[in-house]
Amino acid sequence: MELNTATCACIAKADGISIPSSPVLGLSSNCNTHFTFSQNAQIRSALSQVHCDLAQLDDTLAHLELVQQRLRWKRKALQSFSDAHIWLLSSLRSMPVEIYAEIFSYFNRSYTHASLPGEILPLTHVCQLWRHIALSIPTLWDQITVFLDHSGPGTNVEWLKVRLARASDCPLSVCLQCLSYDKQSSWNAILDILLPVSNRWRHLTIHVGPQTDFSRIRNNLALLEDLEITFTNPVQAIINSFDIAPMLNSVSETSLHSGSRTLGLLPWTQLSAYHANHLFSHQQCLDLLGQMPNIITFYAMLEDPTPQLSRRSPLRCPQLKKLDLWSDYKLSHFLNYLELPSLKELSIDECGRSAENSSEWEPSLLSLIHSSSCVLKTLVLKVQSANDQSNIAGLLKATPRLDIFQFEMRSAKADSSWNSERVVQALAAPSACRSRPHLVPELQFLTLMCDRSLLVHSFMDMIESRWRMPSIETPESHVTRIKSISLHRIPAPLFEDQESLNRVEQLACEGLEIKFVKLAPGW
Repeated sequence: MELNTATCACIAKADGISIPSSPVLGLSSNCNTHFTFSQNAQIRSALSQVHCDLAQLDDTLAHLELVQQRLRWKRKALQSFSDAHIWLLSSLRSMPVEIYAEIFSYFNRSYTHASLPGEILPLTHVCQLWRHIALSIPTLWDQITVFLDHSGPGTNVEWLKVRLARASDCPLSVCLQCLSYDKQSSWNAILDILLPVSNRWRHLTIHVGPQTDFSRIRNNLALLEDLEITFTNPVQAIINSFDIAPMLNSVSETSLHSGSRTLGLLPWTQLSAYHANHLFSHQQCLDLLGQMPNIITFYAMLEDPTPQLSRRSPLRCPQLKKLDLWSDYKLSHFLNYLELPSLKELSIDECGRSAENSSEWEPSLLSLIHSSSCVLKTLVLKVQSANDQSNIAGLLKATPRLDIFQFEMRSAKADSSWNSERVVQALAAPSACRSRPHLVPELQFLTLMCDRSLLVHSFMDMIESRWRMPSIETPESHVTRIKSISLHRIPAPLFEDQESLNRVEQLACEGLEIKFVKLAPGW
């Protein structure tokens, strides 16, 4: 910055002082030199003027230091004023509360998380603005989690009351878990707070024991949409408390005791999703499906060594789109009694104790697909074995619109028509010179459980046939490019040659998602 000498008296005074010429310039400065009287007088006169000028400069510097101190104090005061007021013009102050609510909502973990009070509370400790905003948004406090076990101190009842008050009249997402009989008094105190507001429950996840009384919520569930309930022991009265819930559309039941149980008085006719983590007989499952005309998603566990079915004709479920079945015995008996015209996703997990216990599921599955005229997009098969009278190609022909295919055969024989090599051969897209039809041309995601029949070159050829599109395509030869392939339980020697590894790396670099899971040593 340039100095303005016209307006600064100190600078003008300094500029007015000149450096005198030496009166002995050119003479020897040797200390033994003898100066004349006239020369001594000139030296004294010059020094007198210099000392006078030095005194003036010292006074000016002292004055400037006082000015600097004053200026620094003034600057500090002005900076404090600026720091205290500049945030008033911050764009954050003009940001709508709704945007804060959206941002803060990402700090609010799922209500099913066991931690209390969650991640939203620290936001109230950042500053007064954030605290005011967080406390003024009821939807940030509408997730209630209660978790009582043997080790923890339990839920603070007062904090629960505060959270309910902050949630105002918002619908609530509630998770109640009591895993300890030692906490029964705390559990009862919490229920005394939450059960009276059951009319505000929208989502409920609850883990209950036999000493829980839910009679107070009956006919007081106006907003309940989703129910996840886990029983330590079967308590029919608890599930019957949910029989009147006009908005309920999704129910998940888990029973922690072995054996089947009778059905409760849920509003079955209005349910669109049902998930049962407990065992049904085939007849129980069919009876249950018969009570749910609007069911869209259904999961059940079947165990019926000697199925006795009273139906004479298949049960038609016109809206069922996703069916997930776990079965220990004779799944074919169950599939034969279903007609599912809207079915899009089918998952079968056949957990027979051995291949001998495995049912001949494939004829029943093909019959279900053909009789229902359904268009499957997702098929997950985890089976023990299959009948060699059939083959994978027949199944894939029946599902031409398949988008996701997961296949696992736990007891595949080397010469089976369903082993890994046969599956890979069936999935390979034919070249232009081959006339066989394309199977599942829209396949995008493939997961395959490997057995020792699989040949590396067959697997790589299949991948490339579905990844590298031919230069010329016709409507009949079109195959959608595959996106993801997962191969599990790979024997260690399978991909040891460098050529195969290079091909895999090249496909991955081109964008194909490939996942390999090797077989554990000793298998």
